Amino acid sequence: MKNLVVSICLFGSIALFNPLSFADTLVTNLDEDIEEEQNHKSWLAAPGIYYSEYLDVAIGAGAYFKGFRQEQESFFVSAYTSQSGSRGLWLYSYQTQLLDRLFVDSSYHWGWRHDVKTFRQGNPNFSDEVAGSNDSSDDNFIESTGEDTYLNFKFYYVLPWGDGEEGGIHDYKVSKGRLVEATASGGRLFNPQLSGRFFIGSELFAQRQLFSDKYDIGYDGHTTGARIFAQYDNRDWRDEPSKGSNHILTFSRDAGILDSTSTWSKVELDMTKYWSLGSSNWAKNRVLAFNFYTADVPTWGNDERPPEFELPSLGGVDRLRAYPFRRYISRSAIYYGLEHRYTLMTNPINLIPLPDFIPDFDLQVATFAELGRVNDAYDFKELNKDMQWSAGVGLRANLLGSIGRMDIATSDHSWAWYLSAAYPW
Repeated sequence: MKNLVVSICLFGSIALFNPLSFADTLVTNLDEDIEEEQNHKSWLAAPGIYYSEYLDVAIGAGAYFKGFRQEQESFFVSAYTSQSGSRGLWLYSYQTQLLDRLFVDSSYHWGWRHDVKTFRQGNPNFSDEVAGSNDSSDDNFIESTGEDTYLNFKFYYVLPWGDGEEGGIHDYKVSKGRLVEATASGGRLFNPQLSGRFFIGSELFAQRQLFSDKYDIGYDGHTTGARIFAQYDNRDWRDEPSKGSNHILTFSRDAGILDSTSTWSKVELDMTKYWSLGSSNWAKNRVLAFNFYTADVPTWGNDERPPEFELPSLGGVDRLRAYPFRRYISRSAIYYGLEHRYTLMTNPINLIPLPDFIPDFDLQVATFAELGRVNDAYDFKELNKDMQWSAGVGLRANLLGSIGRMDIATSDHSWAWYLSAAYPW
């Protein structure tokens, strides 16, 4: 519990925006005493800070509760307000066990957005181009103000294969901040029946955005639908992977019920591969990560198009990081990302005399390069032409898999920096 409190204080954005790092698994710290190790009940409340161009600097507080009903179950609540006037509330419930292998996650978000950039059609200064398209101007956006509400319930089942054979919950063992190899959840070979964990599931979701703007165009997009997905997670450690891979195939559908804006379908494929480059004289660990993402709306030609917030997109904290949030949106998207993660052998911050209750943590330097493009048709050859690029450096603080992240990225006509949580992929 002590380590978790410190991680939230050091990386406060985790408490605000990324409770996901605690879900689906248990992490046992072998450096703690037996009594503390066996007590899975914990809670905390801490302030946090977050930055992106979309929200500006946001401050707030988050509270976390774990193990009070089921030892793996977690609850979160957070609230924030930003310098730009945006504010919001998040409620989460993760890994509620319904059956031995069946779990449900749920979340609710309400946000008030103030003068945020939305790359949607309507700016009268760019009537001759499509906003958000690959060739669109960086100035072709609308500053929007209004409400954004989201609700979802995600059900998933852990198949009795590979490292999921013994049960639905995987218990990692950690010593001195590093994973005990014998407790890895995958990464040995590419075979779901022998290595890693395989999930199948369905998510019910509803979202609405109701915005106004200075052009009196306004935007009212709402959707209610379901996703089905299959995931082969063959990473050695879900929160701090150094080898293995992760593959997610998702199909989303809104059939037009409950007064949705339109009917639509979307397909997404997200794959990441990790290579361990080992240690060196200066590095505790070196990892090379490669991500491939692609998405398409196959119903596009029938005028069955999702609201803009569900369209395939690039830009923001995870993909094409030199660009604003959802800078590029269209029917289809493709993305390639390569990242080198270099964990220093000695964190210089740990050499500074600090209070005893602050444990040592790892410091990681990252370099990354990205390519991506959107298009109004899924044409693989076209998607790989005239691509947008982004490159940059990052600094990450890692305490037992809880990641605080600062990335700075640039491109030929844009740059951005982010203070966030968790790896991009």
